[in-house]
Amino acid sequence: MSRRARGIPIDLLRRGLLVALLVFVTVVVGLYVMGRMGRPTETRVTPDLEDHARGELVLSGKGFDYGLTQGDREVFHIRAGRLISDKQSNYELEEVELTMEQEDGSVYHLDSDLAVYNLETQAATFTGNVYFRGPKEIELVAEGLELREEGAILVSSSPVEFKFLGRYTGRADRLRITPGTNIFVLAGHVKVDTLPGDASPMSLRCHRFTFDRDAHLLRADGDVALSRGEDLLHARRLSVILTDDESQVQFIRARWNVRGKVFQPADDGQMNRVEMRGRELSVEFEIGTEDPLTAELTASQKRPANLTLVDDSGLARQIEAEYLIGSFVSGALRRAEAFDGVEIKEFLFFDYRTVFRTACGDQAVATISAAGELSEVDLDGAVNLYQDGVSGFGDQAHADMIAGEMELTGKPALLMRRGDELEASRIVYDQNAEEIVAEDAVRAVLTSGMEIDLATDSASRNQPIRIESEQLDWTATPSIVTFSGQVRAWQGENFLVTDELVGEEETSRVIANGRVKTVWRHEPGEVSEGQDLPPEPLEVTADAMTFDRTAGTLTYSGNVRAIQLQRTLRCQEIVLFLGEDEGFEQMICEGQTHLLDGESGNSVVGERAIYQPGGRTVRVEGSPVVLRDSQGAEIQGKVLIYDFETATALIESEPPDLSDNDQDR
Repeated sequence: MSRRARGIPIDLLRRGLLVALLVFVTVVVGLYVMGRMGRPTETRVTPDLEDHARGELVLSGKGFDYGLTQGDREVFHIRAGRLISDKQSNYELEEVELTMEQEDGSVYHLDSDLAVYNLETQAATFTGNVYFRGPKEIELVAEGLELREEGAILVSSSPVEFKFLGRYTGRADRLRITPGTNIFVLAGHVKVDTLPGDASPMSLRCHRFTFDRDAHLLRADGDVALSRGEDLLHARRLSVILTDDESQVQFIRARWNVRGKVFQPADDGQMNRVEMRGRELSVEFEIGTEDPLTAELTASQKRPANLTLVDDSGLARQIEAEYLIGSFVSGALRRAEAFDGVEIKEFLFFDYRTVFRTACGDQAVATISAAGELSEVDLDGAVNLYQDGVSGFGDQAHADMIAGEMELTGKPALLMRRGDELEASRIVYDQNAEEIVAEDAVRAVLTSGMEIDLATDSASRNQPIRIESEQLDWTATPSIVTFSGQVRAWQGENFLVTDELVGEEETSRVIANGRVKTVWRHEPGEVSEGQDLPPEPLEVTADAMTFDRTAGTLTYSGNVRAIQLQRTLRCQEIVLFLGEDEGFEQMICEGQTHLLDGESGNSVVGERAIYQPGGRTVRVEGSPVVLRDSQGAEIQGKVLIYDFETATALIESEPPDLSDNDQDR
C-alpha cells in the first residue's frame, strides 16, 4: 500500500472515535459512581434545593450543583437546572452539564436536556440534544443514550454523530459500549469522512465497527469500504491490531471478497496502480516506521488470488495464484511470491483480450522495479510461457518482463514458434529482438522451411527438418539461424553432419562449415530420364557446403569427396544442380579431380568432371586426363568419357567449348 494509505488506520483508529468513546463512558459512569463513593471531600449544593414529599416525589429542586475533588483538583462536577427524585430511587435531571478532569489534565464535558438515573438498577437515560466534547476536538451528538444492566452497557437510542481531531466527522445508527470489558461497538450505517477541503480525503463505510481495547483489536464488518484519496479497500471484514500503547498499527487482516486498489509512485514521477483481489489479505507493519513489511493474499474457492500492476499507459501485469506474499521496502511493493497454480499475464488493462505474454508454473518470485513495474519473474515447476505466438515449457523459467526476454531450463525445455519446435537444456527467447539462444542437447523440428530447407525432391520437401546440435542462435533481422557443435540434420531421406549449420531466409541459402557430410537419398524406384541405374544414395563430404535454393545449386568446397555406389569422385569443389522435378540433374567437379571406379579398380585423374548422379558415364577433362586400369596401364587425352557399366573409356583429343555453364548441363 502507498504512503498515503498507511496513515488511515493510525489517524482513524488510534486517535479517533472509539478512544473518545472510552473516555465518554467514563464520564457517564461517573453518574452512578457518585452514589457509591460515599461522602465526597467537598460538595456544593445550591440553597434553592427543597425536599418535597408530595405523593411519590421525595426530592425536587432547582439549580443543582455538585462537585467532587481529590486534593487540590476537582475531578468531577455536575450541574442541572432541576433535580427530581422519587421513592423508586429514580433521579431526573434537567439541563444537565457534566465536567470531568483526568489525571493528565484533559477535560471532558457532557450536556443533555434530560438525564434519568435509577440508583438501584444503575440504569440511566440521557435524552434531548446529548452533546459530548473533549480534548483533541472530540465532539459527539445524539438524541438519546441509555445505561443498562446495572451500568454494564451503554447504548444509543438514536443515531450518533461525531467529530474528532478537527479533521474527521462521522455517524452511526447505533452505539453500544461495555465498560467492564472495554468493548465498543458502532452499528448500522457507520461512516467516517474527513472534513471538506482536506488535503488527503479519507472515508470509511461499514455496517458494524467494534473496538476491543484490552486486546488492542479493531474490527469493521459488513460491506467494509476504506478509502484514502484514490486508494480503496473493500472487504466483508477488516481487523486491525494495534501496538500495546495504541500508537501504531501492527497488523491488518481483511477477509472475504477482498478487493483493493492503491497507487504507488514511480521513480519517473508517474503513478502506477496496484490492484488486488482474494479471499483474505493480511498486512504486517514495521514497528517505528508505520511502513508495511509483508502482505499475504489467499485465494477463494471460486477464483485465485490476484495482484495486478497497471502503469500510466494502461499496460497491466497480473499475478494469479492460490497464495501470494508481497514484500515492501520503505512502504513500496518490491517483491511478490506466488504459490500453487501460478499464472502471470501481461495485457492491455482497457482490453483484457489483448494478451502479450503469459507465464505459468507451480510457484514464482516476481520483482517490482523502482518504477513500480513487474520487472523480473522466476518460475519453478511445470513452467509454461507464451508471448506473441511463442510457447515455452520447462522445469524452471526466468522472465525479464521489461526487456521482453524469457529463459527456460529443463530436461528438456521446449520452445514452439510458428510450427517449429525447439528442445534444449537451456533456451533464451528475446521477444523484442525476436532472438533465440539454445544450449546443451539442442533438438529442433522445423516445419516452416523459412531459414533451413534441405529438400532436394518432392518427397523430402513435404517433410520437416530435424536438427541436433550443442548450441542454437536465431536472429530475426536479418532472419538467420545458426546451429553449432556436432550438428546433425535430417529431412526426409536426406542427412547432414557438420560443425556449423547456418540458414538465411533473406538469401534462401543453407551454409555448412567444418567437416561437412551429406547423404542424399531420393524415393526408391525413381529413375530420371537418361539414367540407367536407380538413384542410389549420394554421399558428399567437404570442408564447407552452400545450398542455394533460389539458384537450385549445392556447392561443396575444400577436400570434397562424392560417393555413389562404388564410385568415388574427389576434387576441390563440387557443384550439384537440382532438376526441375526430382533429384540432381548434374554434378560438376572442379580442381585436381580424381575418379575411382571401385568395382573395376580403374581410376581417372583430371581437372574437371561432369556427372549425372546415377548415370552410366562421367566426362573428365584436363591437360591431360589420365586413366589407369587395375593392371597399371595408362592412357591419356584431353577429354575422357568413362563408362561405369563396361569399365571402358572413350578418349577425345580436344574438348568442346564448355565456357557456357548451361552447355555443361
